[in-house]
Amino acid sequence: MSTIDEKAVPIDAKGVDVHTMVEGGEYDEVDRAHAAKEAEINKHIDQKLMEKPEAFPKAIYFIIPNEAGERFCFYGINPLLKPLLNLMVGFPLHRAESFVHVFKSVTYFFPLVGAAISDSFLDKFKTIVSLSSVYLIGLVLLSVFSRPGFIGDAGSIPAWGPLLGLFLVALGTGGIKPCVSAHGGDQFLPNQKLNLNKFYNYFYMAINIGAVTAGFITPPIQKKSCFGGPEDCYSWSFALCTMFFAAALSIFVIGKRVYRVVPPVGNFVPFLLGKAAVVHIKNLFTHGFDQSKARAASSAAVGEPLVVELFDLLKVLVAIMPAPFFWMAFDQNSSSWQSLTDQMASNNWMDSEMTNAVLNPLFICILAPIFANWVYPAIDKRWKFGLLRRMVVGMILCGLAFIVTGLIQKRVTENCVDTEFTKPDGKTKYTMCMDYSTHTGIFIIPYLIMTTGEVLFSISGLNFTYQEVGKRTKSSCAALWLLGTALGNVFASALFESPVGTDWAREHFFYFVGVLCFVAALVQAVLNRFYVYKENRVGSQ
Repeated sequence: MSTIDEKAVPIDAKGVDVHTMVEGGEYDEVDRAHAAKEAEINKHIDQKLMEKPEAFPKAIYFIIPNEAGERFCFYGINPLLKPLLNLMVGFPLHRAESFVHVFKSVTYFFPLVGAAISDSFLDKFKTIVSLSSVYLIGLVLLSVFSRPGFIGDAGSIPAWGPLLGLFLVALGTGGIKPCVSAHGGDQFLPNQKLNLNKFYNYFYMAINIGAVTAGFITPPIQKKSCFGGPEDCYSWSFALCTMFFAAALSIFVIGKRVYRVVPPVGNFVPFLLGKAAVVHIKNLFTHGFDQSKARAASSAAVGEPLVVELFDLLKVLVAIMPAPFFWMAFDQNSSSWQSLTDQMASNNWMDSEMTNAVLNPLFICILAPIFANWVYPAIDKRWKFGLLRRMVVGMILCGLAFIVTGLIQKRVTENCVDTEFTKPDGKTKYTMCMDYSTHTGIFIIPYLIMTTGEVLFSISGLNFTYQEVGKRTKSSCAALWLLGTALGNVFASALFESPVGTDWAREHFFYFVGVLCFVAALVQAVLNRFYVYKENRVGSQ
């Protein structure tokens, strides 16, 4: 049976191993000219780095605080969205939960836009500053429009105001997402790989420190009475996020003089790949679906290195097809899981918003280094626990977390009693079925299971999508990985708007999501059996 992999290592016209070209990212004179331009722009900074290669680049001390501040804002906003849309705007609960996932799906779609801008038109620094400015404007609008009495009273604030602010926040945070970590990586020379690895560890810790800190600060502020009604202080919570982000952006801009800058290539790689894919499809029809002949014709038309990158990327995309179902479940911590903890007692413990904002990043800070330094090495001594196998186990744990959550919901439903509350307008009453015998502290169990699944699935998936493609498609593949998160949130939003979300008992909803995760894990396991890792694929050619 013919395969899309050739039996011999492809060689270009000059006798260069094409796979070596793909890994280096230099296909032609244009790429070599770009590398020379980068070296010229950064020659003074590179000279200083070469003088002290063991030292951290000064640029890192501006990039890491910026990331911590930005993540503080994003994770400070997230736990407040559902109650904002439900109690301040007046959306029904299922619609508020649905729009939380719409916001996240838009957020994770825009990395494609950010990657396109930084690769084709602006460098990473200018892209980050430009889209961060959009982000900041969105935060200001969200702060202003969520203030009762500005465009509407509490409980009837026009939806367009907060949603406009959230759209700009999604555009900003999503657009800079593929640029910030890559810009940090650009600050290191090839002989500084040890420090580069340390940087990414610190960068990841900055993300979670920002998230944990925000979880302890913004929800308690929101619970205060600032404008005459109970728990109506959303505006000041968002204003604090705005001030944090303004400070973070200022720190980032101040560091400009010490940044290494990689100029834009001028070619939008996804467009080139799309063009190559169209050419190959035409050649398949022309050559009667003979894969080897079609591939030879495609290589002649667009170049063998681009075809190699295209097929590597397609293999990866097929292998990660079930990923959106993980994110469909995982990102419900600020929607359905928060709705459940809203019904539970939280005395002498974190309240509902804080519980869902803090536990996951806190467990990540604990579990990620444990798995990297001890669990994986111990397992690998006895069994090859590759990246794709880790992803399967992670998805199974995600499903298990939802089964546990369904059991908690069943207990709450059986024991809850209708309790009357007052909306933030200070006048309108509403009832919620509260179970004061079940404490939010029990959510340590599903969060521990879910976060273990995240460590196995998410971190492994990021590594997989980085390692298994060529240099020029790494950014595009990372953006497509984030697009899987966007699709997962689209699925979640659709679930909440469907009879499953509106008519089913909520514990049955949780069980259903858990089963979907188990099915996705099974599909992932089947796909894994047909995937050959690039190091084995190239080595056998």
